[in-house]
Amino acid sequence: MIEYKNLLGRQYETGVSDCWSIAIDYYWQNHGLRLTNYARPSDLPELGWSLYLKYLETEGFEMLDIPVRLLKPSDLILMTLRSNLPHHAAVYVGEGKIIQHLPGRLSSAVFYDGTWRSATTNLYRHKLVKDTQTIPEMTLEEARKNVLGY
Repeated sequence: MIEYKNLLGRQYETGVSDCWSIAIDYYWQNHGLRLTNYARPSDLPELGWSLYLKYLETEGFEMLDIPVRLLKPSDLILMTLRSNLPHHAAVYVGEGKIIQHLPGRLSSAVFYDGTWRSATTNLYRHKLVKDTQTIPEMTLEEARKNVLGY
């Protein structure tokens, strides 16, 4: 069973409690994987390189060439937000939701739709994560009904 609710509601701090640290904690908690806590300067997008593109393969992630509807819980999603390189990561947790942590906000679980899908650049799966199941494809309305009960 995927657990993530204890990772929600954290205050943001670059390099300490951000989108990569929520991924680090998620993979440790759910799969016993120790990912490296790389130094992350707050001006990384302006420096012209992406932490994720540089290190994900080293960490054991493999890029996926699949439609988003085939995501499995624990897949990592890279996004471009205010940059042309991917500098934001989120973890797919199933039922149409991702967990993420944006600057100036608390870490949260949100539906993976609209802005998040259009900002997506790359999908990854860790080569040691084999025990997750594909969530059946459903509409946003069905997902909200299943998750929220309305």
